[in-house]
Amino acid sequence: MVIAEQLYHKLQPLFKQLNVPSMALNPQGYYSLTLDGGQQVFLELTENMTLVMMGMLALPEQPGEALLLELLQANLNIDQQPAIIVAADKDRAQLVVWASLPLDGLHLDTLLPLFERLSWTLSVIGRWCQPVVPRQRLSTPEAQKDRLQRHQVEALMSRR
Repeated sequence: MVIAEQLYHKLQPLFKQLNVPSMALNPQGYYSLTLDGGQQVFLELTENMTLVMMGMLALPEQPGEALLLELLQANLNIDQQPAIIVAADKDRAQLVVWASLPLDGLHLDTLLPLFERLSWTLSVIGRWCQPVVPRQRLSTPEAQKDRLQRHQVEALMSRR
């Protein structure tokens, strides 16, 4: 629990910068943000004390040449650290786009650019894919809060 609290406090500047309404402490060290395109970005503390940022996209039944070329290009962009990695889960027919940072390296000046690069990569590859879990338009207070959060994150990203 102590490490989950430490992660929570280290993520607060990122949440504040993205104008995310108050995010509650998750004792498991797991958070998610939904982008306007429907993609979810998951932030998760791993057992080896790293933060993993990831998003998943369902592979189309017939991936075309354009998608394959985009995936090759995305994996060639490894000069920026931490690298964003695009992997495939064959059994679930989905792409996993992810990056990781050590817990002691979580600062806004590293978190925000990484989040932006990951979100951008998801949106570029997402042109040929669909989010893994389609968003349902519910009118519950939690769904409204989530939609507000998505719009605020997207507004911030479009300003950059």
